[in-house]
Amino acid sequence: YLDMLKHRIAPIMGADPTKDSFWRDMRLYQSLGLTTFGVGAYGGSNGNNWPKESEKLQPVMSWYRRAGQALHANGVIDSAYVYTYDEPKPGENRVARIMSAIHGAHPNLRNLLVMHKAPDPEQHAEWLRDVDILCIRMASYDTEHAERFKQLGKEMWMYVSSPAHPFPA
Repeated sequence: YLDMLKHRIAPIMGADPTKDSFWRDMRLYQSLGLTTFGVGAYGGSNGNNWPKESEKLQPVMSWYRRAGQALHANGVIDSAYVYTYDEPKPGENRVARIMSAIHGAHPNLRNLLVMHKAPDPEQHAEWLRDVDILCIRMASYDTEHAERFKQLGKEMWMYVSSPAHPFPA
């Protein structure tokens, strides 16, 4: 993490704000330039490992509620996000249910959805309702779509994933 911050790269982290050690580490990381961080042990950086059964998902959402409360109480909720899902098929019901459940657990926890290509903002408007940050592969970034998503209140990020010239890899 320290080396990444030295090079102005924000680590995803999967942080646990329900633990005291998080707050000690967070103060150090923020003093070194950390501006955003991912929370939780589920989601895109963990192979989209959300429990499939509702009864197993409930304790997970209880943790996200506590995490959101701790982040809010300490004034850093705006820097936090949940890397909710990595590269799903547009319209996948399970993805929308997980994003809605996270907002249900704590409405200020931001959902990050990573996609190879931006879905159509009109066709998938309901599916994208609970997306706060849409992260699109750099080689697929479309300025027109990005502007439409911004008008819908979505934050736009980009990522690099084995593109060819003229994109960085």
